[in-house]
Amino acid sequence: MKKKDVLKYMQAKFPFELFDREKDFVIIDEDRGKLLVLVELSGSPQKRQLNCVATITTPWFSKITKDIFPTGIVDTLFCYASYLYTPESGVVSEQDVDDMVKFFINWFEEKVIESNILECLSEFNDKYTSYELEIYTSETPLGSQRNFIIINTLKGKVAKLTQYHNGFLEGDRKGFAPLIKLEHFERAVELAKKYESGELISPIEF
Repeated sequence: MKKKDVLKYMQAKFPFELFDREKDFVIIDEDRGKLLVLVELSGSPQKRQLNCVATITTPWFSKITKDIFPTGIVDTLFCYASYLYTPESGVVSEQDVDDMVKFFINWFEEKVIESNILECLSEFNDKYTSYELEIYTSETPLGSQRNFIIINTLKGKVAKLTQYHNGFLEGDRKGFAPLIKLEHFERAVELAKKYESGELISPIEF
C-alpha cells in the first residue's frame, strides 16, 4: 500500500480532523477521552515503513484549553505514542494498519486513566517550566507553555498568573511564544479565581 491507499483505508473506517493539512484520524471519541492518530509511510519504495503517531485528549482538558485559548492552540494533552513497523515483505498491508490501530487503542486504555494523565501533564510542567519568572526561554516548547498556564489555572494560582499578566502589560513576555497573548492570561486569571475560591473544582488532583 502507498500512503494514499493507507489513508483511503483509514478514512473508510474512521472520521478525521484536519490539522496543518494533515489528517488526524479519530480512533476513539468518548466521555473518557479522544484518541487521534497521524498516519505516515516512510522508508524506500522497496521497503515501506508504517510510521505513525498518536495523541490523546479528554473533554475537560479540551474545554479548559478552549476557554483560555479559543483559537490557534491545539487541545491535545501532548501525551504521545509512536509506532514504527517495517514489514518483512517491504509492503504495508491492511492487516499491518489494523495492528497499528490496535496498538494505539491499547495505549489509550493505559493512558486515559487519571493518574497517567496527571503524570503526562506533570512531565511537561516539570521538564520545561518553573514557578520562577525568569526561567522561560524562546526554546521552551509551545505545548509546555500552554500546559503550564492550564495547570496553574486549575491549581487556582491567581498570584502567579497575575505576575505573568502584568509582565505582558509592561512588554515583558518572559520568553513566551508569539501565540501566547495577553488575552490568554486575562482569561486564565479569571478562571483561576474561580478554582481558588472553590466555585470551580479541578477535574484532576495535582
